[in-house]
Amino acid sequence: MWYENLHTALFVEYYQICCVDLGCAICNSVF
Repeated sequence: MWYENLHTALFVEYYQICCVDLGCAICNSVF
């Protein structure tokens, strides 16, 4: 369970960085 929570947290952090660097629209199309 803790591993899933860690994975989710890392994904959210990466997504936020992606949204800032690439723009949310581009990042949403990637995911």
